[in-house]
Amino acid sequence: MAFVCEKIPSEDLEYVRSLGIKNWSGNHLHEILEGYSGWCIDRNRQAFLIGLGGGYKDMPYFWAFLYKGLECRIEKEKEIKQTIEGKIIVRISRVIIPYDLSTQKDEILEMILEAFAGVKNHDEISLGRKINMDTVIDEKTIIKFI
Repeated sequence: MAFVCEKIPSEDLEYVRSLGIKNWSGNHLHEILEGYSGWCIDRNRQAFLIGLGGGYKDMPYFWAFLYKGLECRIEKEKEIKQTIEGKIIVRISRVIIPYDLSTQKDEILEMILEAFAGVKNHDEISLGRKINMDTVIDEKTIIKFI
């Protein structure tokens, strides 16, 4: 099953809240609201992506990617760039992965990109038009293990 964007169902609210996901600043719990908060989830792989905010002035957007209950933190640049080939991209600038997932780094990064593709697909359906932009992880992306 692919990543699907949806409002977090009421039966999953307590589980998500129990994970203790911090907000974009890392100082307070991210508020999960019934009927409002959404995620992009692949239930078969026990993985989901949730936006945490950010994007103020020079600040990146912050995301949490959870895989089997372990949280990776993601910083996604605000700036949209164009490659030499003319492709429109938004770059992930930093990914923080728990040590317990370090041997699965490549799989984790691939799932993160799949989840962002799921967000893009959801946005295209919502807007009723194609979005010519992709999220990328490249040689400038900082990968850190904690």
